[in-house]
Amino acid sequence: MAKRTLWFAIGAAAGASAGIYSKIKVDKKIEGSTPLRISKDVLVSSTKLLNDARRAVEEGLREMKKELDRSQQSK
Repeated sequence: MAKRTLWFAIGAAAGASAGIYSKIKVDKKIEGSTPLRISKDVLVSSTKLLNDARRAVEEGLREMKKELDRSQQSK
């Protein structure tokens, strides 16, 4: 009977500690997912995307102008 009590206590302690660990892990995950945090992340990533697109368009325009100048010089 003492073995059963011992193993029951070990199992209960393991279950309780797993529950506490899970709660801490979930709370940390939720803390990083506040609406303000999500909005900030979206703003930062969209700003980077727009800057990359702007640079790509500017580079394309420069190259098109160079090519146009080259083709007009060869005429």
